[in-house]
Amino acid sequence: MVVTFYQNLMKKIVNRVLLAMLIVPLLSCIDLIDIEGPRVAKRLVVEGWITNDPELSYVQLSYTVPFSNTFPYTASNPPISKANVRIISDDMRTIIRFRETSPGHYTAMDVGEIGTKYILEIIIDDKFYRSDAQEMMAVPTLERLGYELVQKTSVRENATGSFFEVKEYAFEVYAYSEDPANENNYYYWKANGITEILTKPVGDLPCDECTCYFNDNSLNQGIRLEDDELINGSNFRKKVATVPLNRITKYWTNVYQYSLTRDAFEYWNKVYDQHENVGSIFDPAPSQIQGNIYAVSPSDIPEDKDEIVYGFFFASAVSKQDLLLDRSLEAGKLGIVPQNLIPLEEGDCRQLFPGSYSEPVPPPFQH
Repeated sequence: MVVTFYQNLMKKIVNRVLLAMLIVPLLSCIDLIDIEGPRVAKRLVVEGWITNDPELSYVQLSYTVPFSNTFPYTASNPPISKANVRIISDDMRTIIRFRETSPGHYTAMDVGEIGTKYILEIIIDDKFYRSDAQEMMAVPTLERLGYELVQKTSVRENATGSFFEVKEYAFEVYAYSEDPANENNYYYWKANGITEILTKPVGDLPCDECTCYFNDNSLNQGIRLEDDELINGSNFRKKVATVPLNRITKYWTNVYQYSLTRDAFEYWNKVYDQHENVGSIFDPAPSQIQGNIYAVSPSDIPEDKDEIVYGFFFASAVSKQDLLLDRSLEAGKLGIVPQNLIPLEEGDCRQLFPGSYSEPVPPPFQH
């Protein structure tokens, strides 16, 4: 998510520069000038998590890409391989090592414990980086998931240039939990999903692969946060995902509720504010968000105070729930016939939808 944020931010900055370059010639009679962006040193980007779930504990390492006005414009951060990554407890009694499972992605070989403070340490070539200590706070139980079917109207243009309205429907997914009284709690949510894809045979030929599944990461496009200032000690719900009603198939979503420390919550708030406020040339210019990771010498003395490290190291406990939506069944209950359904295509779904698969069948769809 942190890596994705900086990639999206770079793309938005590039778009703003391009828009300004297009507007300037319209406002004056001067020749178009080739603008050379400032030389910016590459920076380390870190997204690190230690949790009580082995599947959710990882460190992602990459470098930023300096802006270039050379087409095509890219903002993809190159991953960093062969780094030495570990997490230690602040009392030095626990060491959790990480192994690289894909370029730049390191997974933990153990899990963390609630109530323990952890420090992330990274060695890249001859450079040493260390985070501030983060305590793994307890997370209230994610009791259940619920949903509401909502409608919105969008305007489309047909082939003749005429405009028409289309009613679109979606399932808004909510997490339900109870906030403990007399303590400060900070929440963060992630979600992912798997969509079922159906196709039909070509003519009278049998269709051996007309049911496929696709891992959908689009549910994590936003940043979902909450503190308990207004919900302290009470039951609450939080919208954590939106699933479109654009197919007559089933959709499975898994939602994770994370605990955060106060400074981790404030970091995500800054990321959210900057992400939301960068959209046009009239928005405030993006600023550097200081995380909790620094370049240090082996004696823990800051090595380069001017070296900026993007990202954050989080220690979080996690509670999770899942939900299987039968979109056709739910729409039928309300007598809804969506106008934006994706029609069934003919042929092998694995070939029609790159990245989809038919085997193994995900457990939620085996019933």
